[in-house]
Amino acid sequence: MHRFPKFIPIFTDSFHLQLLPMTDSGKFVPLWQKYRPAIVSLMKSANEGTKEYQFYKHEFDAAGERKSLNYKFNLEINNGVPVTKIAAILVARDLMEVLKNSNAAKELMRNSYYKIDLDKEFKLTINLISSDRISEAPVAEAEEPVQNVADDTTAKDESEVTEVLSETETEA
Repeated sequence: MHRFPKFIPIFTDSFHLQLLPMTDSGKFVPLWQKYRPAIVSLMKSANEGTKEYQFYKHEFDAAGERKSLNYKFNLEINNGVPVTKIAAILVARDLMEVLKNSNAAKELMRNSYYKIDLDKEFKLTINLISSDRISEAPVAEAEEPVQNVADDTTAKDESEVTEVLSETETEA
């Protein structure tokens, strides 16, 4: 009997698909991939202040297959590299994997210091601590499946992020 590894599809942009092997750390990749457009939008608008998004416990429980797992994490990213140790935190590791495979997120993280936290109430908080980007020109979003958030490149509040997510889910 042969055991074949499971793979998780990651869309790096509109035309390219990368298959990542499904390991313990890959369990949350589909969840983060689903919310990637909203997370990138929050990262873009984080220069205006702290941005938050409320997740639901059942989504993490379904992905993690263990209801007793603690999903809380603090992730600091400097120039696209995690500063905090995330090796033991599957949820944070998978988020970092999705961000590394996102062209828009990579561009935002370049020369920037982000702090991303998920608390025990499943609220994701994104702070832009510092940025050395000279211009705040919009990041190319060739990978983002949803482009029209009221013809604005940044989400001003959670309602626009919710619009992005609902449009993404209907296209899928």
